[in-house]
Amino acid sequence: RLMLATVMDQTSDGVIVFDSAGVIQYLNPSFVELCGVPAADSIGVSIHDFECSQRNPIFYRAVLDVFTNKIVKTGHFINKKRDGSEYDMDARIAPVFGHSGEVVRYVATIRDVSEAIGLQHQLRQAQKMEALATLSGGIAHDFNNILAIIITNMEMSLEDIAEDNPLYSSLELVLKAGLRGKSLVKQIMTI
Repeated sequence: RLMLATVMDQTSDGVIVFDSAGVIQYLNPSFVELCGVPAADSIGVSIHDFECSQRNPIFYRAVLDVFTNKIVKTGHFINKKRDGSEYDMDARIAPVFGHSGEVVRYVATIRDVSEAIGLQHQLRQAQKMEALATLSGGIAHDFNNILAIIITNMEMSLEDIAEDNPLYSSLELVLKAGLRGKSLVKQIMTI
């Protein structure tokens, strides 16, 4: 039992133990760190009066569901610490049955998965940006081909027309617009 208690105190997962009436009997240091409420303020307190329960009603209802139905429940929750900061956690709440089949206590284990969730979010953002870059690169390449035809034909047309021709200034405007478009495509490709 001493070895088990030592292991529980050293694990990175938060552990909270309730008696059969829902009164907190034990919190390991990882749970205290996650919730932000010292063990001295929590041991002997009912789940209904527990500060973490009041800040995190969805997790509180999940615990009550286990108390009521005597079933194991797992889930993902977004909770708040005492300082108001949020964290993502995966939890498992389970009844512990005695020899005669009655519930003698309840155990909840929680794991802070905020970093993993953050990394998944960053990966999804990177994948979106990669898809956008591929799409814009393809569009820019096609647009560049169209502009090359316009610019080339305008340059050849300007060589064949005298500068005093009334069409010359209009063709020159088309060429300048094509060159501006080419510059814009180059910027898109750079991005």
